[in-house]
Amino acid sequence: MTKSFTFLSNDEFRRLCESFFVGDYSPQGIAASLAEQTPDTLLTWFGSIDEAYDAHAGEYIRAWIAHVRQGWDWRTDEGSADPLSTPENKQQCEDYRAIRYGLLDQHATTLARYEELNAARIAQAQAQATEERLHVSVGDVTYRAEAVADVLWSGWECDSSVWVVNDQGERKVVASDHGCLQFVEPSFLEERIAAYETALKETRALLALVKQNA
Repeated sequence: MTKSFTFLSNDEFRRLCESFFVGDYSPQGIAASLAEQTPDTLLTWFGSIDEAYDAHAGEYIRAWIAHVRQGWDWRTDEGSADPLSTPENKQQCEDYRAIRYGLLDQHATTLARYEELNAARIAQAQAQATEERLHVSVGDVTYRAEAVADVLWSGWECDSSVWVVNDQGERKVVASDHGCLQFVEPSFLEERIAAYETALKETRALLALVKQNA
């Protein structure tokens, strides 16, 4: 037996979405639970709300898509156009999703407390990534570098970092050769700078040539 489907206008769908934000998910409930979160728990907290919200509002969008497609399957109906791809249906899908995510942002992700915690979470992640990047091993010894920089190669995607480490009181340059980390002479840095300057000179020449068209 085919399950009946009731189409909702944008206003009706908005009311469906808004009906989720009551009780624990009311503005007061969300604010209270958000106040207890930390940068480390923020994404898990948000994920639990989004999962419940998706079961409430996202389910209608999926049912509407299934109704529009009427069993169409890209794996078996390769020769026919996806019914969802018509301008009207694409616009309706975009409208539904804008309403769904817009209300979630309004009730959660645009709150000052959320933005504060999220900024702290991002800062922590960046600091951790920076700290991890500073650690480099040469042979059996792992160093925490004093500095690290990107290395650029023409037509080569590997060996993309270079470090300066303190090895028993002496600063040394560590570079990668096909993934093998090793100490190199400071002239390595001079060679890369020369290559960068040549590339910049050539690029500026191309830009000047193109600007002659103006």
